[in-house]
Amino acid sequence: MEKLTKEILEGLRKQARERPLFSAEFSDQEFVFTTITRSQYAELEDWIRRSQNVPTSEIDEQIVERGLLWPNLDPIQRSMLTAGVIPSLSRMIQEKSYLSVDGDVTNVAAILLKDYEREEDVQEEAIAELKAVATYPMKAVNMCGKSFVVRPIFRGELSGIRRRGETDPSMDVDSEIAKLCTLYPKGLDVEHLPAGVASVLSQQVLLLSGFGENMVTVKAL
Repeated sequence: MEKLTKEILEGLRKQARERPLFSAEFSDQEFVFTTITRSQYAELEDWIRRSQNVPTSEIDEQIVERGLLWPNLDPIQRSMLTAGVIPSLSRMIQEKSYLSVDGDVTNVAAILLKDYEREEDVQEEAIAELKAVATYPMKAVNMCGKSFVVRPIFRGELSGIRRRGETDPSMDVDSEIAKLCTLYPKGLDVEHLPAGVASVLSQQVLLLSGFGENMVTVKAL
């Protein structure tokens, strides 16, 4: 297989655009991958729903198909890889996309080749504006080079989203919660963020809203 050159890497950086690049090496072969987007993840979930009894190995293949940038492997080359390469790459892609991963952790480390474009933290003026109008607690969440501020979700809002989800199975509940309750930045666009960011923000919103034992103080009277 070919070696990763500076010219190839520069082309991959342009191809990835805002997304980061990571490198992992298996049996003297280097692989370069990036995160998967929310829309790619939604396509994958839809494919899993429509298919029946999909083996984990096929899901791993689909994830690697979306996240692996280099080298371009034909079917014969893929068949010649050692058995653990595709599952390990799949796990790394999911982890770097902020998706929860179950099972054994690979012992191969991913090396960062290109990081997220670091944005400035939330400005004090923006925080002051939010505090001036907010009647509820807020939480700052920092990930993938960005800062987010979320608020709790109220019962009526959550019930409405859940009802819509029941009538429209294709609706992404986590994305809807994240878009509704993210105060900063305004107009959150989850499609241009790693696949798991909406789920992480949604989870933080639900924790801030009282879900989870750690958010409740119980006293014996």
